[in-house]
Amino acid sequence: MDKMEHEELVIADLNTLNVFKFVDTKSDGQAELLQAQEYLANQAKSLKALIADCRRPDFRKQWEDSLQTIQKTEYRIVPIEDFYAAERKKMLSDPLKRITEEQYWDALEVLPPLHHERLDGCERFCMREFYTNTYTTQYFRSKEGWFCRMVDYCDRSTWITHDEVRKAG
Repeated sequence: MDKMEHEELVIADLNTLNVFKFVDTKSDGQAELLQAQEYLANQAKSLKALIADCRRPDFRKQWEDSLQTIQKTEYRIVPIEDFYAAERKKMLSDPLKRITEEQYWDALEVLPPLHHERLDGCERFCMREFYTNTYTTQYFRSKEGWFCRMVDYCDRSTWITHDEVRKAG
């Protein structure tokens, strides 16, 4: 039996982290892939018509950007685990970012934080709103300043540490 037969498959673009559809378990995925490609072609056609008739530069720019995104989208049949691995890599790829005190307090006060803690003269919390899956922004404050970064809320090894902040500061 082929390895693919044991895994859940999706039609996805791993660059934009866009899942079009799960593959029917009785299918090899080719029909779903064709459906995704037809969908992209129809979206591109609609956007081209909007752009051609558009008289407002701000709308035209937005639709041109959307068209470029669609033209770069490359759906393919992949195991869901591959999608999750690409998602994790992208979500956790940004470096620690220095922010202002105002940005820190705005984030803290917008919603009740998750896992708000103070330790060793530092304070950190995670946003209650998740970007996707278990990925959310964590904020950190210490004498070195205010920082943030995307973390996996369920994997504390991805959380911001004081040692990391000291090295960045």
